[in-house]
Amino acid sequence: MTSENEFPWSQASVADVIVQKRGSQIRKLPTSEYFQSGKLPIIDQGADIICGYTDNVGAAYPYDLPVIVFGDHTRVLKYIDFPFVVGADGTQCLQPSKQLNPRFFYYALTAINLQSEGYARHFKLLKEKHISFPGIDEQQRIAEVLRSVDDTIAASVAVTDRTNSLLNAFLSDTFSEKDGTGTERCMFPIEDMLDRIIDYRGVAPPKSDKGVPLITARNVRFGYLVEEPREFIAEEAYDSWMRRGIPMAGDILFTTEAPLGFVAEFPPYKAALGQRTITLVPKLDRLDRKYLKWLLLSPPAQATIHRHATGSTAKGIKQSTFRKLQFKFHSLEKQIEIGTYCSSLAEAVTRSRESVSQLRRVKARLLKDLLSGGVRVPK
Repeated sequence: MTSENEFPWSQASVADVIVQKRGSQIRKLPTSEYFQSGKLPIIDQGADIICGYTDNVGAAYPYDLPVIVFGDHTRVLKYIDFPFVVGADGTQCLQPSKQLNPRFFYYALTAINLQSEGYARHFKLLKEKHISFPGIDEQQRIAEVLRSVDDTIAASVAVTDRTNSLLNAFLSDTFSEKDGTGTERCMFPIEDMLDRIIDYRGVAPPKSDKGVPLITARNVRFGYLVEEPREFIAEEAYDSWMRRGIPMAGDILFTTEAPLGFVAEFPPYKAALGQRTITLVPKLDRLDRKYLKWLLLSPPAQATIHRHATGSTAKGIKQSTFRKLQFKFHSLEKQIEIGTYCSSLAEAVTRSRESVSQLRRVKARLLKDLLSGGVRVPK
């Protein structure tokens, strides 16, 4: 790439460079006619590229492809270059005038900061926005650069999804009523496998603007911790607050309500515990920490936990009920093997998601640089 200006850029409003395809020739299928399979995909203003299928080939989009689909209510943009049927109300089909490369036009639209007006219609606002564009040849080169980034992102997302599906399938199979591996297991109440349960529920922690990080149910996600919201207790209040017990790194955090059944490992740094979360400390001669984490995250265990929950709106489980729940446990040697394997898959998912996030940041920078003429794509 080079910063050398090859040609001056033009500028125009979106309204001046679109050919809006509308009228009786375009049939829009209602959601009641969406099916899981069919001869043609249905494209509407929803977030998913394809929202359903139909066998109604007579309803196919009748104009030239590619076309840019814009969600009048959702502001979602899609580049569509395959036969499809338009779905539901609020789906606008746009084609650029001859002076614009269709894919470049799509990327130019995605770079527009179009503020949400709720469920109001946004197309009139989009048409008032302006885009800049170089000659048609450079538009093509810019579009190809951005397309290659999109292809890389899509490939990384596919790897993430496949790995995550593999992990979920393994958890379902390994912890089902009949272990898919054929390994012998023994049934015990979970309390028999725990050294203790550390419970700080019932009293609100003394929060402070800074100090020791406080972990609450809002920080515990489905298999991992998040930093937000950031809350603290004062350093000088730590010892008096944590008098019920201090977890070790790797002990298992379990949310008892709002949300119920989320699980994560206690972090390898000093932290205090808040409400709606208990910490499970395994008997290490009988139960591996990582195995316990994945057992509790497995679909069969989650079903057991939720089956014993109470409450009409916010479901929760009492500690006295939770500790009596019975699960089948593998031998300690097998537990370590299972825990290590599941953790390796989860780490691969995390790395892949981080890669996707990084690629999306790269794309955002490229959109800004390439679509402003700040960086030019050479021939």
